[in-house]
Amino acid sequence: MEEHGKCMDLRYVSACSTVRYQCLNILLKAAPRYAPGSFQYLEGSGEGGILYRRIPSSTEILLTHTPPHGICDTTKRGKSAGCPELASRLQEPDLARVRLHVFGHIHEAHGYHNDEAYGRVSVNAALHHHDTLPIIVDLMN
Repeated sequence: MEEHGKCMDLRYVSACSTVRYQCLNILLKAAPRYAPGSFQYLEGSGEGGILYRRIPSSTEILLTHTPPHGICDTTKRGKSAGCPELASRLQEPDLARVRLHVFGHIHEAHGYHNDEAYGRVSVNAALHHHDTLPIIVDLMN
């Protein structure tokens, strides 16, 4: 974690939290530049690949600003704006422990995707309207 004056750079934060006697490894990552805003990197810069290589295989809950390409990432213009490097990284066998991936970034793509092949729930928790209902995920066992 880097500090910049009174601000901290959270792009590389990783934490382990014990919940009901079970340690959950949680990781936060940034997003490719889609529009002006924070926590973004330039597409094609290679930073995305470097960033996502750092996801440890012990991660069970992954928090990213961006969705992976093709999962809850369709913009109002119909463009799939998720990160291809993240999508590719999530398919690698060493990340099989990631059971929940929570992201936002593309507000109009609010929702969830249940990927039975990987046993993973992906949630775009960005709120599109003030009356958007939250998504509740119960990870049993």
